[in-house]
Amino acid sequence: DQDLRIVPNGDTNDVTVTVLSVFRDPVGGVDIIEDIEVVNLSTTSQLGVFTCRIQTIFGDTIDASAPPDARPGDGTLQVRGRSRIRVQYFDQNPGGTRDSEFGTDNIPGNADDQAPTIVEVLGSARFLSNGGRTEQQGNNIIRLDGRQQALQVFNSIPIDSLSVRAGNPVLAAVIDDDRNIDRGAVDEVAVRFATSQGDTENVTLSETGLDTGVFVIQDINGIRTQLTSGAAIPNDGILQVGQNGNIVVDYIDDTLPTPPVGAVGGITIVSDNLDVQPAGDAILTVTDGVDANPLTVKAGNNLLITVTEPVDSEPRFDPNVIDTVKVTVTSGGVAP
Repeated sequence: DQDLRIVPNGDTNDVTVTVLSVFRDPVGGVDIIEDIEVVNLSTTSQLGVFTCRIQTIFGDTIDASAPPDARPGDGTLQVRGRSRIRVQYFDQNPGGTRDSEFGTDNIPGNADDQAPTIVEVLGSARFLSNGGRTEQQGNNIIRLDGRQQALQVFNSIPIDSLSVRAGNPVLAAVIDDDRNIDRGAVDEVAVRFATSQGDTENVTLSETGLDTGVFVIQDINGIRTQLTSGAAIPNDGILQVGQNGNIVVDYIDDTLPTPPVGAVGGITIVSDNLDVQPAGDAILTVTDGVDANPLTVKAGNNLLITVTEPVDSEPRFDPNVIDTVKVTVTSGGVAP
C-alpha cells in the first residue's frame, strides 16, 4: 500500500490483515467461514510493502456442529482438507476491502481473479483387522469416528504383520480430508483391491460420519476372499487369491497438484498390502470328555470338539484378537 510509505521503519501503525479459513458450501455455493484471525504486518526494506506470517493447524475441532467449534482469534489458523485460505485488507484510501482472490479490479468472477490458496492433505490407505467403524489395538478398541482417532491406528506399528486366510474377509480404510467435501453429508471415495492372482475389485468406501474425513467399507463384513488356482474373475465382488499370494489396496489421491509419492502418470497412489496365509490341513478331534477313546461318545454326554490348525496357517487376521472358526456337526448312519 503506497499510501503507507510514510510509516516509519519498524512501526506498522497497526497495519493488519484478516485471514480466513473458508470452504465452498456445495449446496448453497457460497463460502462458509470456519476460522478467522487478525494478523499484524511488519514493514520491509521496500517502502509500502508489508508482510506477516501465521501458523496453520489441522482443525479437528472444526465440525458440523452449530456453531462450528473453531477458535477464532487465537493466533493460529485452523484448516481442513476442504479449506481455502483468503486474506482481506481494508484499504482506507480509497475505502474498501481488498481480497486475495480478487484481481486488480477487486471484483470477483472476472478474468483477473487470482488462483485460490488451497489446503492439501495427503491421503492414507490401510488394511484393518476388524474393520467397520472400530479397530482393535491390543486390548483396546478404537472408534474411527474422526481423523485423530483414525491416526492412532494409521500411525501405529503392528507387533505382527496382518495376513488373511483365503475365505476370510478383508477390510480397509482411507484417511483423506481433501475428500471430506461436504461437512454436512457422508462423502465417498473409491479404492481398488488387486491380488497376485490377477483379480481386481473396485470398491466404494463411505465416510464414518459427518465431517470425519475417514472412509471405510460400508459392509462391516468386508470383501470376501476365495482360494483359487485358476483364472480370477474381476469385479465379481469376491477377491480370488492364490496360496502364499498378496492383496494390495490402492487409493488415488487426485487432489494433490504435485504428487510427492507414488507418482504414476501424474497422480498419487497410496497403497497398503496384505499377505495370504498358506492353506493347511486341520485336525478335528471329537470326544465326550469321559471316554478317552475319540471314536466313541456316550449318549447324553457333551461333545468336546477341538480344531487344530498348522502353525503356519493359523486362521487369524490379527494376532491381537481371539478368532473363531465354524464346524458342522451331524448325526446319523451306522458305525462301521
